[in-house]
Amino acid sequence: MTVVRQLFDLLGIDWEIDQSTQSMVSVETALADDRLLMESRKAVQEAQDTLRQQETERLDLELTVGTSQAKAKDLEGKLYSGTVRNPKELESMHLELSLLRDQQKQEEENLLNALEVVDGIERDITSLEDTLDQTLTTWQTEHKRLLKE
Repeated sequence: MTVVRQLFDLLGIDWEIDQSTQSMVSVETALADDRLLMESRKAVQEAQDTLRQQETERLDLELTVGTSQAKAKDLEGKLYSGTVRNPKELESMHLELSLLRDQQKQEEENLLNALEVVDGIERDITSLEDTLDQTLTTWQTEHKRLLKE
């Protein structure tokens, strides 16, 4: 009877070892799984890259608007200074100023749209960073728990 009891105890020990091994594999797999954290970091990085591109476009538009404003100011100065007396030249300058102002208005609208896009991306980045912080906190807590286990 003692041999049977020893075999039964050995079988129980083997079962416990199998359960512990499966548990360890499960914990190690969970510890190695940081996919959600990496996805959150990637989303933040992509949004930041997009923001940099949009900021570059916004700066280009600001320079274009500034150039248009400077041209319009110079042209207005010439037009209203009284130095140009030729009626055809005055008419040409007036037409050019009108076209320049129309172009400037379109550029300012484009700049406004770019500013709205940048503002939206900045809000998205803030939201993504908050999500990343929450994900990181959750991951760290889970990581500690799994290490204890």
